[in-house]
Amino acid sequence: MEGLQGAMTIKPSLRLVRFMLIVWGGLVMPSWAGPAGGGQATTRDAAGLLETLTRAVLPSVVQIRVEAYGLVDDSGRATTGLIAGPQERAGSGAIIDVDGYIVTNAHLVAGAQSVRVNVSRRSAPDAQGTPAEHDTLEARVVGMAPQFDLALLKVAATGLPSLRIAGSETVHRGQLVFSFGQWDDPLSSAAIGVVSSVALQLDSDAPAIYLQIDTPSRAGTGGGPLVNIDGELVGVNAFSIAEPIGKQGLAAFAIPGAVLAAVYPRLRADGHLRTAIPGMQVQAITPVLMAGLGLPTTSGVIVSDVSPGGAADRAGVKVEDVVQTVNGQLTDTVPAFALFVATLGPETPVTLGVRRGPRHLSLDVPKVKLEAASTSDVSGYETTWIAQLGIVATDLVPSFPALLPPLRIASGVVVAAREQRSLDREVPLMAGDVIHAVDGVPVSSVHGLRGLLNGVITKSPVVLQVERGGRLRFIAVEVF
Repeated sequence: MEGLQGAMTIKPSLRLVRFMLIVWGGLVMPSWAGPAGGGQATTRDAAGLLETLTRAVLPSVVQIRVEAYGLVDDSGRATTGLIAGPQERAGSGAIIDVDGYIVTNAHLVAGAQSVRVNVSRRSAPDAQGTPAEHDTLEARVVGMAPQFDLALLKVAATGLPSLRIAGSETVHRGQLVFSFGQWDDPLSSAAIGVVSSVALQLDSDAPAIYLQIDTPSRAGTGGGPLVNIDGELVGVNAFSIAEPIGKQGLAAFAIPGAVLAAVYPRLRADGHLRTAIPGMQVQAITPVLMAGLGLPTTSGVIVSDVSPGGAADRAGVKVEDVVQTVNGQLTDTVPAFALFVATLGPETPVTLGVRRGPRHLSLDVPKVKLEAASTSDVSGYETTWIAQLGIVATDLVPSFPALLPPLRIASGVVVAAREQRSLDREVPLMAGDVIHAVDGVPVSSVHGLRGLLNGVITKSPVVLQVERGGRLRFIAVEVF
């Protein structure tokens, strides 16, 4: 739309909007637009509606800037091992509560060291296209649900404009929707699209489901809101791929608002979700699995793994069991199973309705303490950046021996990843190394390692005793 030059871009052009209006025989006036003034919308009505929608939604759209340490591509080097380096990321988010709660993509804030959010101080671009002014606020990651690619942030502000999460019944195929984002401030972006799928699974064994939107433009909207004509949030934009929809077509994918509505209370209250029934993995039932394993039904999910001694094992769950209900709720797909489990509180008892051959069983899963996942996680464990060595390290926790070769010394600090440095200052450590000593002084924790290094002058060498692949060796490292 040319009427908002410099402040935002709405594509497709009004010619496509006119076409949509002609095909659909008119446009129902949304609640925020006021009286329709007479049944069928004109092209001018459509232009006014889109501009009004933009002004209504944009104040709730934020720009997010993330500084993080994460894994980076090091395929051009001859060295091996995981490489960690500083990253700067930008994305969008949506305010969903007046007290400063913001939803965005989990992949945007994974491993974040700091998160800053640009929040509008005035409503939207003015009539001349002058961008809205912003306040930059520090944000904290309240919780993450990586399995659904959702993260919840909090800023110290109140009275913010927020979007209402629409009910799941409001999204249908063929529906006109609008993607918003603030990716490259002060420019904002928006795109018109049509919902082509309301529950798309890209992997039948994964919990994630998506809305698919056919849209000709979607730059800068990742993490931002997908809204309906009433300005209600029906999805959180996730990613897009090229698809031959016309000459410049894209297929965009968004996490459904129904998924957000289900997990938001748990993320806000607990900071994390139940990711599964402890000690149990499930898969989708396919015709091949049904025929090959002689399964009695296609309704439910099949248990593919049960950890010995885990909660599911103690409940009596067996591999090839078909789980049909959780606490009486039907769970006939992996997403349905994962989403319902995710909504359960950490202390909620769990009863599985299981089909085992011709038998119907009810199995009670014993309670286990569920720990929150770290939001600054690189390797799956709580990690700490050791700047002097250019590594991400973690304490040698009890679960590590199962992941490492048999250790010669049972204490130390594990290297989770190393920073990408210049060729003349290469980090000689590798992921999986275990640091046992610094200049002959034993090390038993990240805290102890940091304390020893704090007393070393920059650019001075230290000698580390390192265990790599079951062998001890000394490695000289210049402290950064």
